[in-house]
Amino acid sequence: MAELVAWVVAATAVEVAGLLGVVHAVLRRTMAERGMAGWRVADTLLTSPLLWLGAVLVCASLNRAVAAAALRAGRGGGEASSSVALALAAAAVGAAMMWFGVRAVGKLY
Repeated sequence: MAELVAWVVAATAVEVAGLLGVVHAVLRRTMAERGMAGWRVADTLLTSPLLWLGAVLVCASLNRAVAAAALRAGRGGGEASSSVALALAAAAVGAAMMWFGVRAVGKLY
């Protein structure tokens, strides 16, 4: 079980870091055009904490759902699990958080 948690955390970190890299590149370019050449990653993280919390929740819950489904399939269980349904519900909440976070960034910049 500890291996499962480690894989979920590692995959989530990689996914959120990739998303951060893309958003930071876009915001840094936009802010440089507006005369703020010193735009840092910390500035990108502070634009909308709701966006980043939602991203972590979406990635972690989807990774957890995939890992739980894979474990269940490996054990021979074919029925739907409540843990997968709960993880998908958490992903939906995270997606809503991300939506409002992206709107906040759009309104700021």
